[in-house]
Amino acid sequence: MRRADNSSFLAQANARRHQAALSAAHHAIQQLQRQGRPVTFSTVAQSAGVSRGWLYRQDQIQNLISQQRALKPPATRLTAQRATADSLRQRLDAARAEITRLRAENHALREQLARGPQPITDVEQAAEKAHLDVHALEQARADLGIVTSRGNTGGVQAVQWSLPG
Repeated sequence: MRRADNSSFLAQANARRHQAALSAAHHAIQQLQRQGRPVTFSTVAQSAGVSRGWLYRQDQIQNLISQQRALKPPATRLTAQRATADSLRQRLDAARAEITRLRAENHALREQLARGPQPITDVEQAAEKAHLDVHALEQARADLGIVTSRGNTGGVQAVQWSLPG
């Protein structure tokens, strides 16, 4: 038994699929134009649901996309907005306040350590009384170049901080 030749049906289905893809590409180009979006091979392929390679092989579509690209140069990127004078002034004021606070913390730590090496527990208690957090204390230690050592305080080994030199 011999099978029927169905190649004509396959050719017809292929032709319908090709026409549907062409129609989708034309529709995508028109839609992109209406939306003011760039008409490129990538945007058309994505909108039409076809591959870029297929678009490049379709002379009519390729010419149409090339014409659209020549008509509209690519949109330029938006540049960042410049800061206003008021916002810059606020940032400057906040930075000045932070610097003033850090200078006061450094000064307080320097005054405490000027009397000689201090056990870290005493330094932390003094910082807590001055409402300084641990991060601020560590920042002040780094800024001042504080030397950490082990010392004997009242018969107990303790970590001490002292000023350099």
